[in-house]
Order: sequence, then C-alpha cells, then structure tokens
Amino acid sequence: MFNKVCHRISQLMLVWVVIAGVIGYIKPPTLTWMKPHMEWLFALTMLGIGMVTSLKDYEPMIRQPKLVGLGMVAQFGIMPISAYIVAKLLRLPTDLALGLIIAGAAPDAMAAGVVCYAANADLAYSVALTSTSTLVAPLLTPAFTYFLGREYFQIPFMDMVYSILKMVI
Repeated sequence: MFNKVCHRISQLMLVWVVIAGVIGYIKPPTLTWMKPHMEWLFALTMLGIGMVTSLKDYEPMIRQPKLVGLGMVAQFGIMPISAYIVAKLLRLPTDLALGLIIAGAAPDAMAAGVVCYAANADLAYSVALTSTSTLVAPLLTPAFTYFLGREYFQIPFMDMVYSILKMVI
C-alpha cells in the first residue's frame, strides 16, 4: 500500500511542480509561507526522485565513471564559458551579464531530475550528475564566476565559497 501511494505521488511530481509554478507566478503570496521550509521541500522532492530509482539504475555510471566526468566537463566547462560568450556578444549590461555567468557556472538542480523523470530520460544519470556537481560546486561555481565575471563586478570569491558550502551542507 505504501509503495503504491509513493509511486502515485512520484508519478504526479511534474503536475505538482507545474501547479506550484503557475500559482507562484499568478499569486506569489500564496506560496511565500513555504520560504522558511525550502530545505525540507527540496528534501521531499529529492526523496520522491530517489523513490523511483534503484541501485541497478546506477550500474552504468559505476562501470563507466567517464560518463559522469563528461557531464561534469559539459556542465562546468561549456555552460559558464558559453554564458560568458553570450554576455559579450549581446553586450549585456553588467547585472544581466553577471547573472548569466552565475547561472552558467551553477550546477543543475533537482529540477533537472524532475524534468528527466517527466521526459522518461536517464534519471539515474541526472541524479549522479547532480550529486557530483553539488560536491564540487562550492569551489567551481565561485571560481568560474570569479574568472569570467570579475570584469563586470568585484566577485567576493571566499564569501561565495562559504555561502555555497552552507547550502550544500
């Protein structure tokens, strides 16, 4: 019975996310009461994603860790550099350029797992990438932001490191 309920909840995860997004867009105060509880909401979402995967799903990554390495290179190499190039080509104002660079240098989030689940994509690979990128984000996100964004704004490298460490821990 418990497994059936959990399976049904995880099947409808995309529906819950879309409904919450629409409600938050139309009437933000409806959801602002949740702000102090965001860590728990993230944990529940990750629990939902974890409930639909098994250890067997992760065997390809264990046998070929290069797959995760390639994803990491794309995530922390291609994305921040592409963001920098787009900011330069479009001659974005300082705030938009820096925001784009930070978005490019930040790892994917649990939303990637929800989207992969909804698209019937390789959820285990998404979870493996998210987990790995979360572990290296406290150093790589501030580093890429510092090196690519310092011409736009003074980047407080160590403050970013500490802030991301607190979020990760």
